[in-house]
Order: sequence, then structure tokens, then C-alpha cells
Amino acid sequence: MLLARDPRRHILVLAWIFAIAVPCHSVAEQPNVLLILSDDHSIPHLGCYGSENCKRFNITPHLDALAAEGMRFDRAYTSASQCTHSRISIFAGRSPVGLGATRFAQPAQPNVASFTDVLRENGYWTGLDGRLQHLDGRQRDSEHVQETLGALGMRSLDARFDHFVRADRTKGDDLATVPTRIAAALNKVPAGKPFFLYFGFNQPHRGFGGGHENIDPPELDLPPDWPDLPEVRVDYARFLDEARDLDAGFGAILKLLKDRQLEESTLVIFMGDNGEALFRGKGTLFDRGTHVPLLVRRPRVVEPGSATDVLVSGVDLAPTILAAAGLDAPPGMSGVSFLPALRGAEFPGRKYVFAERG
Repeated sequence: MLLARDPRRHILVLAWIFAIAVPCHSVAEQPNVLLILSDDHSIPHLGCYGSENCKRFNITPHLDALAAEGMRFDRAYTSASQCTHSRISIFAGRSPVGLGATRFAQPAQPNVASFTDVLRENGYWTGLDGRLQHLDGRQRDSEHVQETLGALGMRSLDARFDHFVRADRTKGDDLATVPTRIAAALNKVPAGKPFFLYFGFNQPHRGFGGGHENIDPPELDLPPDWPDLPEVRVDYARFLDEARDLDAGFGAILKLLKDRQLEESTLVIFMGDNGEALFRGKGTLFDRGTHVPLLVRRPRVVEPGSATDVLVSGVDLAPTILAAAGLDAPPGMSGVSFLPALRGAEFPGRKYVFAERG
């Protein structure tokens, strides 16, 4: 009765109910984004993709756990079978041919926007560390080449990120520095700001170590078109040892997110940059050169343990990340957002994907 006699109180109660019923889409709800790329790592070299070798020798337990907590993409392909072109297209959301960046270590033109530029312009803190694979030119190129790229505005990553580390080693003893490097980046994020952080591993890129502890080469299953030779088996065992190091480093990063209570608010994306440096892999346009793992986790958005066979390309990461942040893709970005698939909505995927080998 009191509510009926006091119209002001009636309005207040209705407003309170409406505030509960309608979610607030504030900037604070924009997810943090962690993008991790492996180096020369294609399907099927993870347990979650059915690799009996990885299951038998427990090669990828942390990546398999991520798949169990998120979505596994079974038909993800990169736009190039080599590192530089593929990574540039991931950041630009455009094919290497469309970018005019098909030569190894050739950066995109300075007027090409990357999705990280858009994030930064819209309030995100952005960081870049680990294996960059010549995103702005070869890291140890001739001095005159570096000077020319700088003069043309094509060597500008340090100015386009809030945190930029030109480092490329995660092999050997450097693997142990990964959590420290991630922590150093996160320590710079201002309170209340969403962040984007990229980290690149250079496992399982060639330069394999000599060992393959607890991986018995005679017990490995080989693809039917590989020559079954002792040397091939040892080489593959060393490759898997590198994949195990990658997984250990990845697990350390996820532990850091958990320790800092960032799990729930962070969109985690793991992808291979191109195919494995094994027979008919990297540098070829066979499936092994472009068919890569793609795993995505976002609590309360992505259904745990889900999998999809929608066809996606590496160029689709950029618009997907922007859409997850509530932002539009800039003109010229040809990638297609697969955010509907992550949310469990109907999403047809692509009919075709294209890849090049420069």
C-alpha cells in the first residue's frame, strides 16, 4: 500500500529492477586479450587434436587443458606457409597479397592499420614480446636496410605499442624467463584499463636441441608418406621435445594469469603461425604448411570442451578480437569475425581460404 501512495518510491523500485535485468555494457566489461603464437607448429601435434604421439608421451598437457576449457577449431588455416607473411596478415586482418607484403621480412606499409592500433586508440593498453618474426623487418638486417625502413615509417613497432620488447628467444635457458617477461608486461598495465598482450614462442621452430628425454623414437607413429628411417624418427622426437617446451612455457603463462586473478576477464587465443618445419610442412602449400591449431578460451562466453569445424583463416583473428572488444574493424580489413562461433551462435564460416608462399 505504501508503494502505491508514494509514486517516487515506485519509480525508484522499477529503476532498480531494470538495472538488474539489463546488463551494463561498459568499457570495464571489455576483455583483456592474450594472443600466443607458436612457431612452425601445425595440426596434429597436440593431444587435443588426436595426436597419439602427444598423448603417449604427454607432450601438450597445458594446451590440451586449454582446449578442455574453451573451443578447439579443427579447420583453421594461416594465410601463408611462412612466419613473417602469416603474422603480418594476422595483425592486419588482410592477406599478404592484399598487403603487398609477400617477400620474407617485408613489413606492411605504414598506413596499414593493425587491430592493435584500433585497440590502443580505444583505451586498451597494448604489449608485444617474444618471437616477433620480423613484423617490422628483419631483426638483424643490414644497417642501411633498417635505416631505410625507419625513414619510410615501416619500422615503428616501438611507437605503436605501450610495451615493446624486441626479443625472440624462448629456447633453452631462455624458456625459464617467460613468466618474468609476462609479469613485467602486466606490471605496466594501468589500473582499470583492459590490456592486449602478444607473446610469441620460437618453439618448435628448427634449431632443435639434441635431446628428446622420455620420447622413444621407435615408438612414434609416423605419417604414411614419411620415409621410416631412424634419422627421421630421431628428428621427429626432437621436434616433439620442442613442442613439450612450448607447452611448459604456455602453462607458466596461464598459471601467472590465474595467480593474478585474470583468468575470468581474459580472452586467451593460441594459434600456430604456420606449418611444422618437417616433411611437406612449412614453406609448402600442402595442408601441413598452413593447417594450424587454434584454441580459444573465454570463461562464461565460450563453452568449455567445445569444438567446431567452421573454416577460418588467420586473417580472421583481427576482426574477431575487435568484435570481442565491441569495436568495428577498420576499412580494408578483409578478415571475418568468428565471434558468433565462440558464443555458440550460428556461424557458417568461410567457403574457401587462401594461402600463399612468397
